Amino acid sequence: MPTLDMKRLRVIADRPPADAVHALGGLARWWLSDAAVASARAEADPEIERLLGLETPPKLPDALGSCWVVCAVNGDFPLLRPAVVLPLRWVKSEPHSDALPKSLRALAGHVVTQVAGIKDLPAVGTWGLQPDPRLGLDRTPPADDLFRTWESGWASLTGGLIAAVLGLTPKPDVWASVAWRGGRLAPVEGLAVKMETAAALGATAFHVHWAQVNEAEGTAPAGLRVVPAGSPSAIREWDVIRTFVSAFVNEPPSPVADAADEAEQFDRCSDHYLTLVPFTPEAKRFYNSHLLDAITRRYRARITERYPTLNVRRYVTVVSDSPELASMGAEAVGAERVLLLHTGGGKKKDAETCAARLGVERCRVEQFGQPTSTDDFRRMISDFTADVRPDEVVLDLKPGTKKMGYALLSAARPGNLILNIEPEFRTDRRNTPGTELPELLPAISGHPPSPPA
Repeated sequence: MPTLDMKRLRVIADRPPADAVHALGGLARWWLSDAAVASARAEADPEIERLLGLETPPKLPDALGSCWVVCAVNGDFPLLRPAVVLPLRWVKSEPHSDALPKSLRALAGHVVTQVAGIKDLPAVGTWGLQPDPRLGLDRTPPADDLFRTWESGWASLTGGLIAAVLGLTPKPDVWASVAWRGGRLAPVEGLAVKMETAAALGATAFHVHWAQVNEAEGTAPAGLRVVPAGSPSAIREWDVIRTFVSAFVNEPPSPVADAADEAEQFDRCSDHYLTLVPFTPEAKRFYNSHLLDAITRRYRARITERYPTLNVRRYVTVVSDSPELASMGAEAVGAERVLLLHTGGGKKKDAETCAARLGVERCRVEQFGQPTSTDDFRRMISDFTADVRPDEVVLDLKPGTKKMGYALLSAARPGNLILNIEPEFRTDRRNTPGTELPELLPAISGHPPSPPA
C-alpha cells in the first residue's frame, strides 16, 4: 500500500479538489477545507459523495473508545484545513494499527503504560489504537513526515483511553491539544490553527496547557471556549489528568432502582465520579444527583442484612461538611424521627436541606454551641429520645469532628445504638462509593467524663 508522505501530499494538493478526494480517500472529509469539499461535491460523482459522506462538516465518532487528534501539517496547503484531524478508537485486546504513523503508535504505547500505572483506576489491560474505519488507512496510511509532532495528541489519547477503560462515551464537541513531556504537562505549538479546525468541526470547548490559556483566548474562534488543563498546584499525575479527562466524557445516567443492571450502572457512575476533581462543586453535584440514592439503597440493604430486627424510632446525627451523610444514614436505618444537629451559619441551611430530603415532618433541626458543648448535646438528645426505649435510638458517629462524636457518646444512654460506617478510601482521601460498611454497637454506659480542654 502506498504511503501518504509529504512528497505525495504536495502532488495531491496541486490537483483539482475532486482528484484530491479520490487520492486521499477516507481522509478527504477530515483534511480538505470546506471550500475544497464544496468544489468536489459539485462534480456530482457518486464515489466522491461516498468518500465525503453525507454530513458537512463530518461528525466525529461518539462510540465507546473513540478519540481524535488534531495536528498541524508541515507546510502550507490551500486545499487542506488549517490543521488536520485523525478520528481514532481504542480497542480492547488489539495491537496498535500498523496503518498509523510510527510515532503515533509510540505515543499510544506510552499512553497505555502511563494510564496502567495510575493506581486510582481499574486494571487497564491491553488496548490498541486503531483508525476510525471511515479513514480507509489501509489505502492511504499517513507517514510521520506529514506532521510537525504527535505529542500534542497526548491529552486526547489519554482521555479517550481512560473513558474506554471506565466504560464512558466521549463528547465530540470537547477537544484538546496538550503534551506530556519530562514527567509533566507541557505546552504545544500551533494552537491557533488547531482551534480553527476544531471550531469548524463543531467543537465548543478546547483544552490547552494552563499556561497557554491567555495565548489561546487571544486567537480562539467565536463560540469556542478555552479551558485550562492542569494547574500550577496539580503535581501528582492523576491529579493533573483529572483536571481535563472528566470534561471529555458524557455523564452516565443515574442508576435505576431494582434494574437488572443496576450494579453496572452504579459502577459506571462511581467511575465517572472518581474522574472529577475532588471536593469541587461539580463533584458534589454529581455525587448528590447520581450516587447518593443508590448508595443509600446499598447501605439500607447491608443494615437489613446485618441487623434484621432493627427498629429505629429516633436517629441523631451532626450535619457536617458532608451533609449527605446525615440523610443517608437516617434513610438507611429507616428512622421514624431524626434530630439534625448543626453549628449554625451555613450548616443551618445544610441541615434544612437534609430535613427537606428526609421529610420535614419527621425531622427536628437544632443548633448547638461552639466550642462543642457536651451539655447541649445531653439536653437536646435526652429531650428528643425520652419517649422511646434506649435500643430504639441510634446515634451516628460518622459526621462531624471527633469532639462532636465524643459529645454524642457522652449523651448516650445504656442500650442506645452507636452507628459507625467505614468505607474504603482512595489516595485522594475520598471514599470509594458503595463500599460503606455499617456497624452498630450498644452503648454500655452513659455520660462518660468530659475530655480535657
